[in-house]
Amino acid sequence: MFGMVLLLGVVSANSDAGTFRRADTIDLMQYCDTCSYVTLDSLMLPNGTLVNIDSNMSKSGFSYNYSYAIQDIGLYSYTVCGDKESGFKCETINFEVTEFGDKVNSSQGLVLIAEGILIAFFFGMGRVFDKKKWKLKMGFDIIALLMAVVLTNSIRIVAAQSSNLTIMGQSMFIGVIAIFLVMIAYMLIMFTIEVIHNFKKSERKKWEMDTNAY
Repeated sequence: MFGMVLLLGVVSANSDAGTFRRADTIDLMQYCDTCSYVTLDSLMLPNGTLVNIDSNMSKSGFSYNYSYAIQDIGLYSYTVCGDKESGFKCETINFEVTEFGDKVNSSQGLVLIAEGILIAFFFGMGRVFDKKKWKLKMGFDIIALLMAVVLTNSIRIVAAQSSNLTIMGQSMFIGVIAIFLVMIAYMLIMFTIEVIHNFKKSERKKWEMDTNAY
């Protein structure tokens, strides 16, 4: 079973532990060198549900931890209480769980924009040619679709920060793959028709040459 540890120092009333990758279990941790015990009071789930736990955390030196099974991605917070500095104090720690442990940044946005521009470029190039040059037309369309697969996969990774967006990203990825397969099938059909057409044309010329020979 995979585990993930949130390593924390002495935290303030509201602390941010960062962003972490989704795993089977997460070790919710607190460090306190003046505590004789620390209790995990509650855990706030991404959907707003407050789970009352009220259980002692396991102690190892000055570190305290509690293993909890994580099922959803999103924003979490948990509250710990203990006899810090000979007094009863509670602290809340926020953290975020994503599919891959990353958050969207400006560089990722620029990459998505660049991929979109390339798709538009190759798709536009495919519109320049008429039906007689269907091979070139389909070639540019295939390149555009390949770029669309890459873009959709990038969106799927970015969308993994939300359970709803993850489903949307996966649906888009499957949709683009389906369109790509249809385009490949169409290209093979067009190629087969072209081969048959050229074969008939060659046979017609051969027949005309044989006829003229007589």
